[in-house]
This record gives sequence, structure tokens and C-alpha cells, in this order.
Amino acid sequence: MTSAPVTVPGRFLRNTVLGSTAVYEVIAADGDLVTAEVVRAPGLLPGARVRLLADAVRAMAPCDAAGIVAASRRSPSAVRRSVGVAR
Repeated sequence: MTSAPVTVPGRFLRNTVLGSTAVYEVIAADGDLVTAEVVRAPGLLPGARVRLLADAVRAMAPCDAAGIVAASRRSPSAVRRSVGVAR
């Protein structure tokens, strides 16, 4: 079974570098660039849009709702509401 490419809109991705973790939601992919929204990232405001190289995005780890909770440090119910996941 293969999973959807990480550049598909709606996917959540986690990137951990030097002990800091960032979580992004893919918004759109256009060739070599991917537009993503910050869920949590050091130095960036949640909701900010960033453009990333597709190769960098493919190097990130897919992230599920549990990973989003851990990275965002919000309650599970708040994360479920924000990503539209039913309980």
C-alpha cells in the first residue's frame, strides 16, 4: 500500500531540526514550490503562509493528529476542531 505524496494539499508535515519541531499543513503545490500554513514553528506565527521547495517538503515526515497535538501543545479537542477531525 502506498500513501499519498506529502505535497498533496491537506497533508500535515513535521520537520525536526536541532531539537526544534515545526508542523505545517500543505495548502498547494505548484511545480518545485509548495505553499504551506504554519501550525507550529519556532519564530513563525501559526497561520502564516510559507513557500517551501518541494524537495524540502518531501524530506519532511507525514504527521497525524496525534503529532499535531504534540507539536502544537494544544488540547486534542482543539486540534480536532481546527483540522475538522470528528471525535
